[in-house]
Amino acid sequence: MPILDNKRYRQQLQTWIGDSALTFDLLYSASRDGCSGEAFHAKCNYQGPTVSVGHNSAGFVIGGYTSITWTSRGNYSDDDRAFLFQLSPNMVKFPRNGKGNDVYDIATHGPTFGCGHDLQFFSNTCSKSGTHYNTDSCSFIGYSYDASSFNTQTFTGNSNAYLDIEVYAVKQWNPQDKLHVYEKDKPWRKTDIIDWSTKTRDKLFDELVSFSTPSPAKVPAARLLLVGSVGAGKSSFFNTVRSVFKGKVRSQAATGTAPHGLTTKDTETEEAAQPIFHQLEQVLPDPVSAREEKLDDSDVDSDYRSDDELSDKEMYRVYEVQAGHKTPAFRLCDTMGLEEDQGLDVGDITYVLDGHVPDHFQFNPAARITRKSPGFVKDPGLADVIHCVALVIDSSTYKVIPPKVKDKLLDIQTLARDRGIIYISITEI
Repeated sequence: MPILDNKRYRQQLQTWIGDSALTFDLLYSASRDGCSGEAFHAKCNYQGPTVSVGHNSAGFVIGGYTSITWTSRGNYSDDDRAFLFQLSPNMVKFPRNGKGNDVYDIATHGPTFGCGHDLQFFSNTCSKSGTHYNTDSCSFIGYSYDASSFNTQTFTGNSNAYLDIEVYAVKQWNPQDKLHVYEKDKPWRKTDIIDWSTKTRDKLFDELVSFSTPSPAKVPAARLLLVGSVGAGKSSFFNTVRSVFKGKVRSQAATGTAPHGLTTKDTETEEAAQPIFHQLEQVLPDPVSAREEKLDDSDVDSDYRSDDELSDKEMYRVYEVQAGHKTPAFRLCDTMGLEEDQGLDVGDITYVLDGHVPDHFQFNPAARITRKSPGFVKDPGLADVIHCVALVIDSSTYKVIPPKVKDKLLDIQTLARDRGIIYISITEI
């Protein structure tokens, strides 16, 4: 998982930089983009202030911050806001000592700081051996940065083998990105469709049913993850989708307003998956739970289950949607709801996003997911990862959602953004 998925690391960097509202958007990862100066500069040039961070085989997490953008300028630059840092095993900031030459920006090198160099992650192209990149990194801290009592051994652990080296764009938080509250004086559904005829409805259905993931990164189905607080309506949204496609009420995913979650059965593909949610919102009526309707027994599909029949196990589910005899090439993934001190943990969401969690995986609120968890997918493929995340929000209760739950939603939004996963909000009225 990305190094700055660690919330403590992000918060410490925000403190050192001096702004608690900063975000860190993943630009470059050696494990994803290749460990070379060319790959680094292709991803990071002209991206503004950045944080570069590496995790080596000694367990040390180290890096540097610069407020000036990378450009492959081919020389040193002074940056009065630059600093080096260690996040593990200790959290230490190493400010510049005022001698200059704080950043070395050359096309053949990865992130490099200081004259000497105080920290160089790699130059040219580095090969991978097993799980590590054998780099030509070096650190002679003390040339351009105040080493205090640290040396190469205590700063880097004397290791040149890196699990990953990443660079993040450091940006101001955009208020427009925040989870918004529904405003009564604005339309809740924006669409350019004027003629809501049967013909238009059929056209939208045909587009959804015929959806396919793009080549060459073609996967059997795009995975769309629904995330929300307990009672937000994510399971109801799925049931509504399934009901519309079947032409009668279906209730496969457990719904309700119990004190705790009832979900018990728990980069091309990502871009292609995003329109699915938008089209579903255009096709569907206002999402409702099957139990909120007055129905004759003949109208309810056999999959409907009463509260007494619901299992108490917390599971992750991957649902297909049937459209007649066809199965559209997308899957709706449902999780247990977010709660203040119980429910789904944000740390577990990282494994869901990265494809390590299989269908029917049982969550344990008392123990976090590890690589030794039953059913853990150790080597997930593109078909296993999440391609789009939908934050499901009940607008009628948003103002009273506990702050801890809102923080979890924002953390999940950050995790998706750092992975380049498309994320949208679905607001239930």
